[in-house]
Amino acid sequence: MVIRVLPSSTYALFPLKGQRITEDWSHMIYKDWLPRLGYKSKGILSIQKYDHRFKGLDQIDESEIDVLIPVYKAN
Repeated sequence: MVIRVLPSSTYALFPLKGQRITEDWSHMIYKDWLPRLGYKSKGILSIQKYDHRFKGLDQIDESEIDVLIPVYKAN
């Protein structure tokens, strides 16, 4: 087990459902969504949150995870 203390920051939350979980979501987030919303990433760190909504890869269509990216306003 590894423990990492995360710095205080503003995080953008991206819920991913179904097949999106296994796709190249990082490209969508970093190259499309963040610039379109006027934000930039603070680094290469991302947090993937798996909770009761994640049913496993064998039930991917019913699954959901959250991806959190530390961000700052680009303007």
